[in-house]
Amino acid sequence: MPEKPRSVAFDINNADDITFKNVTVEGADIGIRARNTRNLKLDNFGFEGDGRAFDIQAESAEIKGTRIKSTPSKAGSFVGWVKPNGPPLPAQCPHCKSIFPSRHYNVEIPRFLVKNNLETCPVCGHHEATLAEGLFDLVGEFVKALEADGATIAMLKALGAPTESFLRGETSVSETIHQIEKISPAAAKVLSKPNVVVIGASVALLFTAMGSLNIIHDFNDNYRISEYGTLLYRWMSGVVIEGNDTGRFELKQIDTYKKPRLGARIDISGGQVSGTPDTLPLPLAAPEPPAVQQPLN
Repeated sequence: MPEKPRSVAFDINNADDITFKNVTVEGADIGIRARNTRNLKLDNFGFEGDGRAFDIQAESAEIKGTRIKSTPSKAGSFVGWVKPNGPPLPAQCPHCKSIFPSRHYNVEIPRFLVKNNLETCPVCGHHEATLAEGLFDLVGEFVKALEADGATIAMLKALGAPTESFLRGETSVSETIHQIEKISPAAAKVLSKPNVVVIGASVALLFTAMGSLNIIHDFNDNYRISEYGTLLYRWMSGVVIEGNDTGRFELKQIDTYKKPRLGARIDISGGQVSGTPDTLPLPLAAPEPPAVQQPLN
C-alpha cells in the first residue's frame, strides 16, 4: 500500500462549485485532494515543492494557469509514485523539447478542462514545461478514426508494417502517414492535421508505440479492438521523449523508482528513427482504469 501523504494543503470532500484563484501552496505532499466533488475550478494555482499538486476524483473540473515548481531531480522522480486514476497527462518543455508524463495530475475526472499549465521539466530543470493536453488526445482521435473505417484485427496487423518500417528508420513520418492512408484514410487524415504536424515528435511516439505493440502483442481472434487505445496509452505513459541541442529526440523508459534514465532507446531526428525493435523499451504495467463514478445526489 502506498504511504499516506503527510500533508495535504486542501482536502475537499462531497462539495460542489469550489473555486481556487490566485492561491499558492508550498511544501505540501499534495496541493489539492478532492473526492466526490463537482465543478471544481482552479485558476492561477501555484504549487512549489517536491510533492504532487493534484489528487482529484471529481465529476467535472477546470485547471487553468497552474504554475508548478519542483526540484529538477525530484520532478522526474517516481519514488512513491501512485498509479494515476487515468493515463498520466503529458507535458512538453519548450527549452529542451522533451516530452514526459507529468507526475502532478493524479486525476479521475470525466469532464476535465486543462489549459495553460506549466511545470518543471525533469530533464533540463526549465520551469515552463507545458502540459500538452493535446498529445494524448491524438491517440483518442486516431483510434476513433480507425473505428470509423471499420477497424478489424486484420487492419491492426496491417498497420504494423508501416510503423515497424518507421522503427527501422526506413521511412519518415510523412511516408508512414502515406502508407497508413492506404489502410485507413480517416486515421491518416487525423495525423495530417496542421496542429498534429506541429508536434511531430508526438506523431513519432505514436508510430513507435504502434510498431512496438505489433511486435510484442498478439492481435488474435480473442482480442477486442476497443483495447487498442488503452494499449497505446499504456505504452506512451511508460516513456519520456528527451530532446537535446541538436534537434534529436531519444525515447527513454521510466524507471519506477529513479529519475528517468537511459535504457533502451530510440533516436528520432528529422522524422527518422534509428534503433531496432530489439532495443525498444517495453510498456510498463497499465494504470488501473478509472472506476465508474456515481451521479451526485
